[in-house]
Amino acid sequence: RGSEDRVAGRARGRGQVSGKRLLLGLVGLAIAINVASRGVEIVFPEPSGPPSSAYATSEDGFAAYAELLRRDGHEVDRVRELPRELELDPRADTVVIADAGLVEERDAEALRRFVERGGRLVAAGSAFGWLDRIVTPAPDWSAQGVRARVLAPRAELRGIRRVAGAGAGSWQEEGAALPLLGDETGSLLTVASVGGGEAFLLADTGPLRNEALAFADNAALGLALAGAPERRVAFLETYHGFGEERGFAAIPTEWLVTLGGMLVAALAFMVARGRRL
Repeated sequence: RGSEDRVAGRARGRGQVSGKRLLLGLVGLAIAINVASRGVEIVFPEPSGPPSSAYATSEDGFAAYAELLRRDGHEVDRVRELPRELELDPRADTVVIADAGLVEERDAEALRRFVERGGRLVAAGSAFGWLDRIVTPAPDWSAQGVRARVLAPRAELRGIRRVAGAGAGSWQEEGAALPLLGDETGSLLTVASVGGGEAFLLADTGPLRNEALAFADNAALGLALAGAPERRVAFLETYHGFGEERGFAAIPTEWLVTLGGMLVAALAFMVARGRRL
């Protein structure tokens, strides 16, 4: 009887060991699959990101525009602070704000002061209720598209004959701005002198998006808006959900996933080695 009990006990022990090894194997396999999939994402990333963001590689992003400027000699920064928190150099910086939506009064005033001191501002896309803090009176935006042809001689527009990808917005009333590109129904691009600087107002971000930048004279337009290659170009990314993060929120998601996997592995090891849960 005692011999049978010992045999049965050894069998149960072997079964428990096998079960623990199986558990560890499954956990290890899950972690390996997670790491491998993350590696594939890094090597072959899927296009992603919010519209008009210089981080975004999706069709409607600005990542290609940022890379175009970098290759042309510009220093390119994707800034996550609000305009009122920035220390901008009006003599050396170009600020790009695209499809910003709501811009607080203090931030609009900060942008105006930057332009007044000689800065260069590129405001692209629809802008509701805040452009009048910079240009008075501000242009009146409409969802009506226009054909883009040169309306006024400017050195920046030399060589630009056709702009593609525009059709989702225009300025119907230019206000205090001078129309540069457009047709008899409205303007795609206007410019306003504000103090010692200039604000370039692009009604439709379409020509600068990843999907359209390589067509017609869109790339030339993007370079013209940025100014001389010596100017640093600062893309305001806080308006695309990339605000400055602190504390726990500042930890990258990849790190959290890795730490979670390590925690699961440690718990599985404790379960496998311990006699009881």
